[in-house]
Amino acid sequence: MALLDGVNAQSPQAQSSVRLVVVDVETTGVYNNDRIVEVAVVTTSPDGTILDEWETLVNPGRDVGPTHLHGIVASMVSGGRVWLDSQSEILGRCSSGRCLCLL
Repeated sequence: MALLDGVNAQSPQAQSSVRLVVVDVETTGVYNNDRIVEVAVVTTSPDGTILDEWETLVNPGRDVGPTHLHGIVASMVSGGRVWLDSQSEILGRCSSGRCLCLL
């Protein structure tokens, strides 16, 4: 429950029912013109029990960047979905709880 400490003034009963949604992304680089190549979303209960996992590769529409950092090569994303096709799925999953993003 330490992850929720001080986040809001909800009662302990309300906090114990809050799902945590963790979003992690891999990108083509670290600059504002770089693009997402993979998104993962994991939903957990406050005690850390994994309730749902989802991930997708995203075609960045350009080179995939430093493969040695994320392990994704062009052939893995060439026929994949584009970012706009992934957004509604990600937003739907984030709406089920408190969203934490790892960038």
